[in-house]
Amino acid sequence: MRKLTLRERRILQGGGLTAAVVLVYFFAVEPFNEARASIPAELETKAKLLQRSRQLLSQRDYYRSRGDELERRVQQYENRFIDAENSSDATTKVELAVRDLASRLGITIARSSRVQERVLDDRYAKITLRVNLRADLRQVLEFVHAVSTYPKFLKVENLELRVARVRGKRRLNPSMHVSGLIQLSPAPGISTRSGT
Repeated sequence: MRKLTLRERRILQGGGLTAAVVLVYFFAVEPFNEARASIPAELETKAKLLQRSRQLLSQRDYYRSRGDELERRVQQYENRFIDAENSSDATTKVELAVRDLASRLGITIARSSRVQERVLDDRYAKITLRVNLRADLRQVLEFVHAVSTYPKFLKVENLELRVARVRGKRRLNPSMHVSGLIQLSPAPGISTRSGT
């Protein structure tokens, strides 16, 4: 192995020193500078977050009262649901209500049939009854109004008015869906309300 000349040793020492300076710069100085530069932006972000948190804390009573008000409204709506344990009982109650309203208005129910229930978001089910009436236009309007103002939430949907000739006279044959809502029973141990 040959011995390095003084010039070659100085070149290697200079190159090694340069490499060491470059490595120190890229692995120590540059990360430190980047971290130092990011501190003001990070502090500004945390200051904004702190300000937003303080604002929310100062408004907690407002949000709490707003939540309570929304809970009361939901309860009012749910109180208008049909009181029944299952869809069969609910359909029977809807049918009794429809027959009661029709008899009060002097309307004949030609036919009624149950429509398959529809589950809405795992908490509610829509109960529907298809009803065919024998009534004049005034009676149909009164019936629709009576259904919509019923103490329990009932809704008329898919109202169809057909005219038929019976013994040379025109007769109105309205048909419609009358729907109501029931609240499905939650699984045991699961509360649908906060705080109950």
